[in-house]
Amino acid sequence: MELLSSASRARLDAAARAEIQSLQQETDPALAAEAWLAFAGRQERAGRLETAAEIYTAVAGAQQVEPLRSNAQARLEAILGGGPFGARFEFLARHFAAQAADPAMLAVNGEIAVRFARARLGATEVAIDAPGDARLLARAAASALPDVALVVSRDPEPAFAWAEAVERLRESWPIPYLLPGAAALRVDATGPRP
Repeated sequence: MELLSSASRARLDAAARAEIQSLQQETDPALAAEAWLAFAGRQERAGRLETAAEIYTAVAGAQQVEPLRSNAQARLEAILGGGPFGARFEFLARHFAAQAADPAMLAVNGEIAVRFARARLGATEVAIDAPGDARLLARAAASALPDVALVVSRDPEPAFAWAEAVERLRESWPIPYLLPGAAALRVDATGPRP
């Protein structure tokens, strides 16, 4: 049973290629599919999602034994972000720690936090010095700045198009911007908390 392309095989290490050779010698289709699913699971846990997805796709398309086919389909859908909640949750939980500890992600989030903390501080200073309605507007702007940073930071490219960022802000406007702004206005209108 041949499930991996030569390009996918070339990306694997020697031990994985040796395991593939032994998997190809299995004559019972059900046992071979089960072994391929186990191999795909190991590839998935190792972070080689393309290889795992290719195997899951092949097993789901070629296997007639229902538990194996549905298992492969469920794992593939979990990798692609769909399928049953349990499989998706398992996949996302398994990869959460690695993604959260990614140095690039931490650096970007740190930079965003510093830049927008400075911008929020500036807007807060304006709010302190401004009279009346200008103070309300500055306070609402200061409360919305972290949300703007979050939307703008979704693009991992450092030189992304600002037009796309503005479009993203327009699409997600009601939830992240109106609520903090309204909260700031309400606090200001009712006076400071005791």
